[in-house]
Amino acid sequence: MSNTVLVLAVSIVTVITAFTFTLPGEGCGYVYNPEYFLWLPEDEEGRCAETFYNVFMVSISVITLTSNGFNVATGARLLMSKMVGITKQESTKRRKRWMIIALFKTVSISLTLSTRLISGN
Repeated sequence: MSNTVLVLAVSIVTVITAFTFTLPGEGCGYVYNPEYFLWLPEDEEGRCAETFYNVFMVSISVITLTSNGFNVATGARLLMSKMVGITKQESTKRRKRWMIIALFKTVSISLTLSTRLISGN
């Protein structure tokens, strides 16, 4: 059952991503101008490229939040399942260590993402 759900989820994400990034069509994108170190819209008014930019940013945000949510859920499940057969003191020590590691990873990923969003890369 879980493999079927996983395949279905991957298929849905693939289809949505394909439609999101191919529907705008020709001339709807950005071209890099090395003279000014800028990405400029292909169309004259820039409306199509601006819409595409907004869709792209929302897509990145949703994918990031979903991914981090799954990471937190997996971490919580692992924390709860690893506590069988050890003393309460060891359990507390491990839980603290795992929570600190998970927190550092999440903060690191978030900082990397925010830096990339701010810099425009």
